[in-house]
Amino acid sequence: MRTKIILFSIVLTLITGCSLFASEEQEEIIDFVNNDIQKIATYEAEAQQALDTVIGENYTNDAKMYEVLTETVIPTYQKAVDEANQLNSDLDVLKNLISKIKEGSNVYLEGVMLLKEGIEKQDPELINQANDKLEKYTQLSTEYQEQVEQIAEEYNLEYEDESIKNETTQ
Repeated sequence: MRTKIILFSIVLTLITGCSLFASEEQEEIIDFVNNDIQKIATYEAEAQQALDTVIGENYTNDAKMYEVLTETVIPTYQKAVDEANQLNSDLDVLKNLISKIKEGSNVYLEGVMLLKEGIEKQDPELINQANDKLEKYTQLSTEYQEQVEQIAEEYNLEYEDESIKNETTQ
C-alpha cells in the first residue's frame, strides 16, 4: 500500500543578539529559544529528514517506510517529546508557548505512531488518521510561529524570517 503523508516544515526559530540592555524577560525568551527549543528542533529535524527519505518521491515500499519509522523517526521524535515535556518557565508568555510546543510535539508523535500502525495492519483508515494528526501538527506549528512573532513584537525583539534579536543591538 502506498501511503501519503502531508509534508510539513519544522519550524526552527532562533533568537539571537542579546545586548547589555536586555530585560530579564528578553533574556529568558532568548535563552529559551536558543537553548531549550534548539534541542527539540534538532530532534525534529533529524526525524523529519529520516521520514523524508521514505515518503513522496522517495517512497519505495511499506517495509522500508516501516523500518525507518520504527528505527529512526519514532525513537528520535520521542526524544523531542521528552525534551518538550521538560520545558517550564515562570514567564507567562513562555508558559503559553510551552503549552503549544508540548501539544504539537505529542500530536506529531501520535501521527507517526498511527502511520506505523496503519502500515502494520495495512489499514487505510489509520493512514488517514495519521495524516489528520500531521495536519493538526502543521496547524499547531503555524500557531506557534505566530506566537513567537507576537512575543518578538511585545518584547521589542526583531523578527526576521527564522531569527529574533534584541532591537537595541542594531
